[in-house]
Amino acid sequence: MKDIDDIIEKIRPILQKGFEGKDNSKTENVMNAMKSLQLLYDANKHYKNGEYKEVITLCEEALTLNPDDHSVLLLLGLAYFFEGKTEKALDSFRKNYQYKQDPYTENWITLTEAELVRKKIYKDFREFQDENKALYRKYPKNANYKRLNEIDLSNLEEHLDFLKGLKNKEPTDYTFYNNVYLNSYAIVQAGLHKIIPIYIMSKIKKAILEIGVKYNRLQIPEIAEKCEEPEDTIIVIANEMIKQKEIHAEYFKSTRSLVFDQTTNIKCIDNLMAKFKQWENNPTNKKE
Repeated sequence: MKDIDDIIEKIRPILQKGFEGKDNSKTENVMNAMKSLQLLYDANKHYKNGEYKEVITLCEEALTLNPDDHSVLLLLGLAYFFEGKTEKALDSFRKNYQYKQDPYTENWITLTEAELVRKKIYKDFREFQDENKALYRKYPKNANYKRLNEIDLSNLEEHLDFLKGLKNKEPTDYTFYNNVYLNSYAIVQAGLHKIIPIYIMSKIKKAILEIGVKYNRLQIPEIAEKCEEPEDTIIVIANEMIKQKEIHAEYFKSTRSLVFDQTTNIKCIDNLMAKFKQWENNPTNKKE
């Protein structure tokens, strides 16, 4: 920021002379616009590096200088989105759309509204898991609660028949388990990865890409520690990346590990990162 500050101080007398006898606020408006432009430039560099907190700080400062800058509002919305601050992202996108009604912003508004739904479903599933763990701790000898305690996103499909039968085995909780089964079935049918919030997917995909060129093999718990996300979510995303050829690797369920084709990943890293960036810019692959 020092460079732009120096330039502004040098041109301030010129601008003031140009607006001499006129409203001095015009000089300040030009100064603020230049400072805002520099902040946007710096924020964009951080965005390319995935440093979303820094982007948010810079964009919020830029908006204090130039509140109507639609480019800042758009970048701020993207940073909020990938930082998991979905409501704030939606607010920024909607404000930006007031100034620039383009398909790109409209697409991100739609995507962010869908992200709120994803977050709700994902949160509900985690609460379901927590309830199961609590029941199992309370009744460790109950076979049904033991089975429920084992359910996670990565093995949900395997337990559908069990969940379907459970509503009849536990008649007092029929409505609850019927809803659990129907929701679980809907999740599996839609695709397990589609209930995971995109900001979490982005963080995990980026970590797996980085790991894939450094190691030949890693345990899922090691990747989860790096991402600070649940192991079952890592497994679902990793399998989807392998299926979509976004990483050259193989998942081994028996050892809960990812084995990477490190040599191929290194050779193809530019192409793999380009695929990731393309996905990140348009996670639903919707035509703009």
